[in-house]
Amino acid sequence: METMTPRSSSSYEHAVETGYGEGARQAEDWQDSLAQERCDETRQECLNRLRTLVISSKSGMYTERDFALYRDEALSDRSLALAGKETSEQRYEALWENLSEHIPQTAAHIKAMESTFDDMITRATDCHWISAEIAAYWRKRFASKAYFWWEKEKFLSERFPRYMRNWESLYGDQQKLNTLITEVSDAKNLPAVKRLTVGAFSKTKKFEEWRSAVHEALAAVEAHRRNRTVLLEEARKKLEAAAHNEVLSKYKVGTWLKRIVSSTVDSGKLLAFVCGDGGNSLSGLIQRWAEVRHRFDNIEKKRSIEGTPRGFHFVTTDQFLEWHFARRQAYVEEAERRFTNIDKENPQLLAIRRELDCQDWDEAAHLIAQVQVTDLSEEDLAKFRSMKRYLKESRPTSSSPTQELDPDAANGELNTAINAIPIISLRNLYWKAIRAGKARCLIALMYNRCWCYRNFYLNPLREEQLRLNAKEETAQRIEYGHGKEFENNDVNSYQKPAIRSYTETRANSAQVLHVSEEGHSALVARMQEEDCERFRYWSTLIPTNVEYGTHAYIVDSLHPRIKRCLRTLEQAGIPPTEQYQATVKHSRKKSPARASEANYAISA
Repeated sequence: METMTPRSSSSYEHAVETGYGEGARQAEDWQDSLAQERCDETRQECLNRLRTLVISSKSGMYTERDFALYRDEALSDRSLALAGKETSEQRYEALWENLSEHIPQTAAHIKAMESTFDDMITRATDCHWISAEIAAYWRKRFASKAYFWWEKEKFLSERFPRYMRNWESLYGDQQKLNTLITEVSDAKNLPAVKRLTVGAFSKTKKFEEWRSAVHEALAAVEAHRRNRTVLLEEARKKLEAAAHNEVLSKYKVGTWLKRIVSSTVDSGKLLAFVCGDGGNSLSGLIQRWAEVRHRFDNIEKKRSIEGTPRGFHFVTTDQFLEWHFARRQAYVEEAERRFTNIDKENPQLLAIRRELDCQDWDEAAHLIAQVQVTDLSEEDLAKFRSMKRYLKESRPTSSSPTQELDPDAANGELNTAINAIPIISLRNLYWKAIRAGKARCLIALMYNRCWCYRNFYLNPLREEQLRLNAKEETAQRIEYGHGKEFENNDVNSYQKPAIRSYTETRANSAQVLHVSEEGHSALVARMQEEDCERFRYWSTLIPTNVEYGTHAYIVDSLHPRIKRCLRTLEQAGIPPTEQYQATVKHSRKKSPARASEANYAISA
């Protein structure tokens, strides 16, 4: 990393030593003026570096949108004041921290991400797993301004490797098919093989459609080679009927045909499986698919009548049918249990449910391990077992349990995770909640906004309408009292009384809380008074001026890290510590020449 030294000013030093002009007051004004000048110069250098990062980002991972957020939320006087930097000298030290450390670190991080992405795309293209057209499509997506760079990083680390494995697997199937076509007489004239050579179809971008076509062609060639064409057609009739009845994904028909025809099982037994009607036959299997699909449909009907239970991640029919059978079973079993009065639920089980809903698999597994099964009723034991199955089937195979940290490392990682929150005011809110022992309550309220977006209860337009109406609506509640219907509350204007109490009202309806730094203390105070399951379940926090993309990054990427660290510290009986709190309080005494010794947590 480049070594940088804070600027010094001989005029500034002279003013400090001599008391320039008519006395100490003029000297102080002169010092403030010079300090502000240095702030402006350093801020401009930061912006120049960020602008260079936008221009030099060859993949487009760092865009104008990232630049604007860093400028407004890390470098502005408003954001620095929120971080406790009230004097020009303090602001200068923080800006220098950005220029000398955080911006170079961000640049190095972006460079590493770009290298990883380029290597993966280049490998996929060179190995012929994907076409040049599809590679260009992905490069364009990663250059999009619609996503912040950390959203792209999350996708690159968590989802893109699965795409790579799928491409590689499908390419292997294609190579096998090509080999069989050359080895098996007349294979290239089979209808399923011919369909793959149609130009318009071969350019499709939909992976599932291409996979199904390749698998169907493989099944056709294998059936031709093994004299299993009758078997193939019987299986096709039943599987296509199942797809038509939407108990099987239409993109899995080819996969099932390939699996059946390529089986090493004796042809007679295989024909009995396909043509029979017993429980262990293909018809029996399809019947079980139909039963679980029927349960899925009943869940959707119940949602349309009673509303969608909050928290749980409900999926579309297409997503559901794409899963393997055991996962579909686990899903419907858990979803059916969500239509309940949370007042009657075991608090331990509610805590596990919340982590399953957040897809924090480590935290869910940890909470499951803490449950004393002997203390559960028969009904709760059934719910507990359902959650364990849901965790097993829903947790990605690539998501191995994270190794636990030692307490010192956990505290350091906690600070790192909170410092990665792009909005300085939100960092302060998280520390307030942690010091109050209400971090998990805040995490629950933050998650609820993501759930509302993902289930179409919220969108940017709807949020803006709510924000514009909140002050007037809250004024009515302050005058007449909170009710039991949906509430849209402006915490900034009316502070703690704006936040509905669920222990008092026993309401079973949502409240939206619009909160900026003006309302943070009131929110934390209410959480200390009110932290019950109803409050966590029904309250949705919308931080003022925080875009949904940023919010989702905090919830999806940083919350698991924060909870992991808190878990370690709680088990060790050690309170979390904000590492640079003392530095902020006493930064007035520090020399700008030593600014690089302190980390002021102003990061992208």
